[in-house]
Amino acid sequence: MDSGVSLNETQMLGEKLQRDLAEIIMRCHRIGISCDIKMMFRQVRIIESQYDLQRIFCRESPRNRLKEYCLAVVTYGMTASAYLAVRCLIQAAREQMEYFPSAARAIMDDFYMDDGITGASNEDEAITLAKEMKLVR
Repeated sequence: MDSGVSLNETQMLGEKLQRDLAEIIMRCHRIGISCDIKMMFRQVRIIESQYDLQRIFCRESPRNRLKEYCLAVVTYGMTASAYLAVRCLIQAAREQMEYFPSAARAIMDDFYMDDGITGASNEDEAITLAKEMKLVR
């Protein structure tokens, strides 16, 4: 039965989890570090019981048979996608706080979506921070 309501229309946007971009950019560090999480949404898996909510059908032309796929990762463009991806990023940082406190703090405070702008007071700290940020998963 078609209710005329899409999954996207039923999703909640989620609360704001990160600082404003201007606030992140305006912070000053002697040594700057910028980074980007490559294909962030594709790195966040959804639980298997939710796969059917992201079932898609497609075909290259009307003559071809429909192909069926279940997407297993956060889908770009959905109402809740940005919130889900950022929430996972923050959770990963929280879980690694004991091992990489500076990196975890930078991830929680200095990211806007999948882009990080942070830094350190000297080269050694910047190199260590950059290496540790790669280890937070």
